[in-house]
Amino acid sequence: MPAEKPKVKFPESSEASVKLSPFEQKADEKFRDINTLLYVVVIVIVVMVVSALISVGAIVIDQLHFNNLTYREFSESKNDKVELERRITAVENKIDNANQQIIIEQQKQIENLLKKK
Repeated sequence: MPAEKPKVKFPESSEASVKLSPFEQKADEKFRDINTLLYVVVIVIVVMVVSALISVGAIVIDQLHFNNLTYREFSESKNDKVELERRITAVENKIDNANQQIIIEQQKQIENLLKKK
């Protein structure tokens, strides 16, 4: 059986292309313009999403930094408060001891006065 020859022949070179009618050429140009616009819109949307992610990341990092500083300041103020309370307690104890000594001395003086009578 002899080899069958193909019924459809494709052009050998790329120069041989189908000629488009003027309407089809205009439609092809419009589709190319639309494709270009779509590419631009997609690129703009991607850039917007990336910039939004970067800004959200910056806000989160800034908030973490602020929270860290606030906690540090709170801890330091808490430590200052504890130190101040300790100092106040020490001063109160000194005053109480001094008052007790004064009261004891006054009681001795009163006892001495009562004994003299």
